[in-house]
Amino acid sequence: MSRITNNWLTKINGLTKKSVFLLVIIILGAMLLISTGQTRAEEPQIFDSVPGDSATRGMVIRIDGTITSGTTRMLRNGLEQAEAEGYDFLLVEINSPGGLLNPTIDIMSIFLESRLPIITYVSPSGAISASAGSFILLSGHVAAMTPGTSTGAAMPVQFTPVGERGAADEKTINFVAGHIRTVARERERNEEIAAKFVTENLTLTADEALEEGVIDLISRDREALLTTLHGETVKIRGEEEQLNTAEAELTMLEMDIWERIENFLGNPEVSFLLLLIGVYGLIIGFSNPGTIIPEVGGAIALLLALLGLGIIEVDYLGLLMIAGGIVFLIVELFTPTFGIFTTIGVVLLILGGFIFPGEPLMPPEWFANFRMLVLGVSAMSALFILVALKKILNISKSEIRHGESRFKNKEARVVSSLDPEGQIKFEGEIWKARIESGSAESGESVRIISREGMVFLVESSDKSEEVQS
Repeated sequence: MSRITNNWLTKINGLTKKSVFLLVIIILGAMLLISTGQTRAEEPQIFDSVPGDSATRGMVIRIDGTITSGTTRMLRNGLEQAEAEGYDFLLVEINSPGGLLNPTIDIMSIFLESRLPIITYVSPSGAISASAGSFILLSGHVAAMTPGTSTGAAMPVQFTPVGERGAADEKTINFVAGHIRTVARERERNEEIAAKFVTENLTLTADEALEEGVIDLISRDREALLTTLHGETVKIRGEEEQLNTAEAELTMLEMDIWERIENFLGNPEVSFLLLLIGVYGLIIGFSNPGTIIPEVGGAIALLLALLGLGIIEVDYLGLLMIAGGIVFLIVELFTPTFGIFTTIGVVLLILGGFIFPGEPLMPPEWFANFRMLVLGVSAMSALFILVALKKILNISKSEIRHGESRFKNKEARVVSSLDPEGQIKFEGEIWKARIESGSAESGESVRIISREGMVFLVESSDKSEEVQS
C-alpha cells in the first residue's frame, strides 16, 4: 500500500496543485464576502474647516454590523484621540445585531471610564441595536434613538451539535444580566428593564425604550440630536458637566488598517476558515515536497487562525471535534477505507463546526450563515477526498501493468548518461536506471533486464544482441 500511495502522490501532484489554487480562490472569496459585511460602506468624511479656539468639535464613530475586537480598538483609539485633541464630545452611531462578548464588555468599560461625554445613538431609521449593541447603547452618557429603530434582545445563546439554538447556561445568563444591570445603574437608567433584555430577550421600540427609561431622548437626525442636547447636564465620573454640542464641527473617524485587520481576524467565520486552510495547506505541502505555496500559505493561515482564536470565545469540544474530523480525513488519504473514515471525518467536522463559536451575543442570523459555511466547507472537503480516493482506486487497479512482464527485455532510451547510474525513458515515463557493465550515453538504446524497487537494471542493446547471436 505504501508503494501505491507513493505512486498516487506523484501522479496526483498536478491535481493537488490545481486543488490548492481552487480551494484558495473559493475560501478567499468567502473571506472577502465576510469582510465586506464587517466594514463600513461609508468613505471617510473629514470636515476640514479649521475651528477657532472657542469652536465646538465632535468626533463621530459608526458601529455597523458585528461588534468585534476591531470595533473595540477603533473606539478606544478614537476616544484617546478625541481627548488628546480637545474634542468636546464623542458621538457613537449604532446599527448592530450583536457581536462578541469580551469586546463588548471592553467597550462598556472604556465608556464608563471616559473623561469625554459620549453620546450613543441608534441610527438611521430602521437600524437596530440588539444583543451586544444594546449594551453599548446603555453605556453612553446620553443614549438616544431614531424613530423606527429598536433595541434589546440580548439573551445569551448557544448551539447544539445538531444546530438547534437555545438559551445559554444559567451561569452565563446571570453574569451577562448582572453586568448590564451594573451599567444601567451607573448611567441612572432602568436596570430592571435592562436585565430583561438578557433574561427575557425583551425588545423595545424607540418609543417604548424612552417610556421605560432605557434611553434619554428620541431624535430624527444627527443635527436635531446635537441641537436638543446643547446645554444639557451629564454626569462624567461622578462630576456634572454641561454639554456643548450645538453647531459642532464634526469629524467622521474610520477604521485604520490595523483595526480592520483585527476586525477581520476577530470574526469566528474567518478564524474557522483560516484554521482549515492552514491544516490542509500543511498536509498538501508535506505530501508534495517542493511545492512551497501550500506549506508556506498553510503556516501563515494557521498563525492567523491562532491569532483569531485568541480574540474570540470558542467551544473547545467543537474545536476538538473539528481536529478529529481532519485527522480522519487525513487517515483516509493514506490508508484508504473507501469512504468509512471520510464519512466519520465529515460528520465530526460538521458537528464540531456547529458548536465551534462559543459567543453568546452573536445574532441568530449570523449562526444560520455560519452553519451554511460549515456545511459548504465540509462538502468541499468530502469532494476533495473522494476525488483523491478515485485516483488511488484507479492506480491500484492498474498496478498489474507494473509487473515484470511489462518491462522485461523491453527497449528504453537513455536520457541521462548511465555511468553506471542515470535515467532512461520507457513508455513516456522517466525512470532511474543502472547499467550492469560499461556505460551508455544519452540517446542510446538499452534493454531492461529487471527492476530493483524504483530502479531499472539495464544492459547495452549491442551486448544483448551479441548474447542472442
